[in-house]
Amino acid sequence: EYTIKGTIPPHAHGVEQATGKYIVGFDPHVVISPGWFEVMLKTLKEKQKDGYEVIFSPFGVGSMTHKGGHYIAGSDLVRPNPFGRTSGQGQACHMGDDPYPVLSNSINGFISTKEWLLKIGNMFPEAFIEAGGHTAESLLIGIPTWMWGKKCLMQPAVVVEHPVYKLHKGVGWSAHMHLSMATGAYILGGEKYLAHMPQQYGEYAEGQFENIRKVAERSKKYVEEKAKVTLDELVNNWEQIRYA
Repeated sequence: EYTIKGTIPPHAHGVEQATGKYIVGFDPHVVISPGWFEVMLKTLKEKQKDGYEVIFSPFGVGSMTHKGGHYIAGSDLVRPNPFGRTSGQGQACHMGDDPYPVLSNSINGFISTKEWLLKIGNMFPEAFIEAGGHTAESLLIGIPTWMWGKKCLMQPAVVVEHPVYKLHKGVGWSAHMHLSMATGAYILGGEKYLAHMPQQYGEYAEGQFENIRKVAERSKKYVEEKAKVTLDELVNNWEQIRYA
């Protein structure tokens, strides 16, 4: 039990406790390129003047990462609901390509300042008391950064590789992941972004999905009042916004 209840309670707790200026995100079993931190930190420092507050490195899972030697997997923006996929929001690339703007990517392999991560990564603790702890954090770092008038960049010079796991936990095992994605979608985009969530993610624990509107309503209103760019605008005009 953590007193801080952000998108992922242990991560939010760790960010609060950290004494340094910068935060990086990893799971303990990922493999990173040599010089990963130095490259990412240099990129962030150079690009902050252009409005970039979060730098991601390409994220691959097993054989998806390496095709033809140095090919890094990616996926285009999912429309109409970007919460339909939790990572890889950007074109596929080759290792060493120039950095390019992305909507989001996995929490595995990003860097930002502690100040920015607290601002956009732990904005809605009340709404995530029930839903926190799973995949929503990937998009709730990237998407709000753009909605709040800043940018995220992909740095293909360094890669995060995630080992492949083939586990079956049974129906309902990932219900909290589903709930966190649906909660984030509702907070940032409203009712219509919930429409296809059960079809995309499968079963929720009983009563969870119906409860989202109640637990997240205040957070949704905050976004409607404060965001500089709406999620609708971001999704509909992404190709223009990303290079603006």
